[in-house]
Formats: sequence, structure tokens, C-alpha cells
Amino acid sequence: MLKKLTILMLLLLLLPLSSYASGFYLGAGVGRDTADFNQQITIAALSLTASNHVNGNGVLGEVFAGYGWNYNAFYLAGELEGSLSSINTTSSITTGAGTLNNKYAIRNSVGLSVLPDFKITDASLIYALAGYVRGQLRVNAQINNAANSITRNLNGFRYGLGLETKLRQQLGVRLEYDHIDYQRSNLTVTAGGATAVASVKPKSDQVIASLIWRFA
Repeated sequence: MLKKLTILMLLLLLLPLSSYASGFYLGAGVGRDTADFNQQITIAALSLTASNHVNGNGVLGEVFAGYGWNYNAFYLAGELEGSLSSINTTSSITTGAGTLNNKYAIRNSVGLSVLPDFKITDASLIYALAGYVRGQLRVNAQINNAANSITRNLNGFRYGLGLETKLRQQLGVRLEYDHIDYQRSNLTVTAGGATAVASVKPKSDQVIASLIWRFA
């Protein structure tokens, strides 16, 4: 599917449409979200110490709005993004004293990015992006038969690359890859009289296909 979409976008580069102009734009997209949670956990009551990676995949939905400035072959944009993800990962660790089951999720995030662009034709451009992301980490912990959950807002850095081309004068399509590195977070969860002390560092890789509407 991704290969076919890439070929289609390359063919669209040949469309005879007028060049980009400065102005506002908005868009929406869907894609694949792959997350990695690097966890370090200690539970004294279970004599448990563990350090490992927990991985998962999900579907991502994104909306964005921004403003772009045009200058000759260059285009610079500032963009506000918001996303929802179905990512939900599970980790299970067992010792002779009991079992810890963890579920991690970053279901929603907002961000602000800068996108320096270069026009490869009048109707197509390639771009890089870099910016700030704030995501909500949710942890569900089950220690033996007792459960508890906490949420924590995390700061992160987002960077990536993309390709955009026009379908019509104001309507275009994007294909974008993003990587997000979130800060490490120290968490304490108590359930069933046992306390889990965890240090978690999430990161995410996303591939997103979007439609974009430009008002100029």
C-alpha cells in the first residue's frame, strides 16, 4: 500500500498546476504508529527488577493547521498538530512471588512544528520538520490480582521528512515520516499492597498520508 501511494505521488509531480503562495492551510491524515517503551521496573514486594523494551503498533489519526511563507524556490511553514492513536502495548513479568502486567498507551498528543520546504516543481515540494510534542502517557498496572492506573503528560521532540504535491489548485496530498522522542518519566504505581517503581522512556515512529487544503 505504501509503495503504491509513493508511486502515485511521484506521478502527481507532473501535474501542470501553479506554484505555492503564502497563506493559511489545514489538513487531516491517517497512518501507522509504532511505539517503543523502554522500561526499568522495581517491585520490592515481589523481589523483582526488570529492564526491557515493550513494542506495539496502532492506527494514527491527525489534524493540522498552519501558515506558510513563500520565497522563490523555498517555502517555510509553522504548523500546529493534534493526533489520536490506538497504540496499546502489554508487558508481563513473572517471579516466584507474583506477576506484574503493564499496559502502556499514548493515545493523544499536540505539537508545534517548523517545516522548511524546497519546491521540486511548481506544484510539489519536499520538506523537513522539527518541533515540540506533548503527549499523554497512560499506564495500567496489575500486580497479581490488584490493578491501578496513572496518567502523565510528557514533553517530546518530533522530527521527520515529507513530500507534498497538489491534486488541484488548493487541494494537495502529503506523505510524511515522523519520529518522536519523549522524555523519560519516573512513575510509582501501588496495587494490592505492592508498589512498582518504574522509569519509562517512550518513542514513536509514524508514517502518515494526509489531504491538505490551502487557502491561497
